[in-house]
Amino acid sequence: LAAWAGLERLRELRLRGYTVSAPALSALTEATGRLKTLDLSGCQVEDDTVVALAELPLLADLQELHLSWVALQLPGAQLLASGTRLPKLQRLHIICDLPRGLRAKHPLKVAVAKLKSRFGDSVLVLGE
Repeated sequence: LAAWAGLERLRELRLRGYTVSAPALSALTEATGRLKTLDLSGCQVEDDTVVALAELPLLADLQELHLSWVALQLPGAQLLASGTRLPKLQRLHIICDLPRGLRAKHPLKVAVAKLKSRFGDSVLVLGE
């Protein structure tokens, strides 16, 4: 896919249900140029990939990100909640299931609360 010449004109990419690694995501974004929408819903995505995604300069124009059913962990949640990366991100769609028994002040719960504050109802946490 990264070798397809038409990728440079692509503004929306949906990769639902695939395994996506940080190097693969980096190669795709280098080939696409400036994506506006990225949908990784249901993909096998490790937290280092979420962190790498937020740090990729070629995703600076990203306006919409779908991470539903992606295993969101603390580093990725904190980075997305900070707002310092992906400055043009307007919509973040997440459906996640946090580990049970986390206290209200647990860093992961705090980061998810910040995500909910920033992006509203598009951040859905099961079991709350």
